[in-house]
Amino acid sequence: GTESIILAVRTALNKARASRSFDGTPRIVMARSGHAAFTKAADLMGIETVRVDIADYKADVSAIAETINDDTFMLVGSAFAYPFGHVDDITGLSELAQTHDLWLHVDACLGGFILPFANDLGYEIPGFDFTLPGVSSMSADLHKYGYTPRGASLLLIRDEADQGAQQFSFSDWQTGTFNTQTVVSSRPAGAIAGAWAVMNHLGFDGYRDLVDQTLKSKAAMINTISAVEGVSLCGTPHGTVIGYRGEDGLNMPAVREGLKRRGWHMGVLADPPGFQLLMNSRTGAIAGEFAAELQQVIEGVRSGTIVSGEADMAYAV
Repeated sequence: GTESIILAVRTALNKARASRSFDGTPRIVMARSGHAAFTKAADLMGIETVRVDIADYKADVSAIAETINDDTFMLVGSAFAYPFGHVDDITGLSELAQTHDLWLHVDACLGGFILPFANDLGYEIPGFDFTLPGVSSMSADLHKYGYTPRGASLLLIRDEADQGAQQFSFSDWQTGTFNTQTVVSSRPAGAIAGAWAVMNHLGFDGYRDLVDQTLKSKAAMINTISAVEGVSLCGTPHGTVIGYRGEDGLNMPAVREGLKRRGWHMGVLADPPGFQLLMNSRTGAIAGEFAAELQQVIEGVRSGTIVSGEADMAYAV
């Protein structure tokens, strides 16, 4: 997934350099909720990344528009974003990209194998793909909700002519031209073979059924946790990641530690302090058990039975 993002940034940068000059450092503008891999790509290529505060857990298109300058060459949207599971306003970003002639990459590493099938199932999914004319490229991880072995992702580019900007080519040595489309030139074929096998085994109907079950698991988890006092859902996520924040000053690092001690492992939310859960087709079955233990842990944190220190979190003796 990271490599698909690095390649998208490289393609957009090379295309921009072929048609324009930069007065300063080339820059990418995106929401703070965008994946860290974009900043990693920028670090590798000497690019500036400008991250704009979100609004209602999604990219703030108006704030992004105000941040665009002459050195901006790329915009980023998430479908859905890793922290909270929301689909950004890709329609608004698409219009912005067209207005300023910018490359728009949609990070669908998580949502690429969820959102199309959710849409087919009748869920209201905001536009996020190449049906929007300003979308230049997309990434989608096969090894996430594609259920294939780790190490397989997709980079999709709208215009075949732009793929040349992705390629690395070198011929000033003794063995002729060296061409490669990726960062890592040689790699094991196991993940590719595994992806081919899994996708052919599941097919459209298999993925559709898995997404149906996963979205039902998500609904069950949200409905069950809604009865827990002390935490609240972050917005209205479109995808299969759900984030929860603490209420009334609840010490969420201590809550996470209390749950971890009971065998529950979850993602961390730092802003706002909380936790996130990645749903799958079976997590709905344990929603009641998780919610009950979450309530017990919250009560322990409030009573002082479970405390957290500056460096780590632990149970009080």
